[in-house]
Amino acid sequence: MRLTFVLFALLLQQRGCNMVSPEAIKGKVEEALRPYFPNAQGLANPQTQAIIGFTCTQGMGQQFVEKMQAYIATDRQINQQLSMVQFAPLLGGAHYRYFMLGFDGGWVRYDMDAHQVATLTMTPQALQAYRQVCGFN
Repeated sequence: MRLTFVLFALLLQQRGCNMVSPEAIKGKVEEALRPYFPNAQGLANPQTQAIIGFTCTQGMGQQFVEKMQAYIATDRQINQQLSMVQFAPLLGGAHYRYFMLGFDGGWVRYDMDAHQVATLTMTPQALQAYRQVCGFN
């Protein structure tokens, strides 16, 4: 019985490392966003504790970003999926605090620790990075 538990724990840890690696998270972000934003790009950055989804859209203004903030704040399925990320450290992955959804008109930032959603303006440096990641340069 004890051997079975140890083997199960090792298997879970092995599978968990693959499921919570930055590359795996990047893939899951892209998979989740592409039905809505076909050119979306993902990024998981453990150093900044951020999971970033670049929508790779153009012409989305601040009003649209604010509508997305309201949608993310109230959508139960999105909140459940983002809450699952908090289990990453238990599976050998990094702790991620933020989910950032980027548009050329700004960011929607979800603080997974505080369960708060906010909109942020896009700094010139962030807009340049957005354009570069999305291939708009």
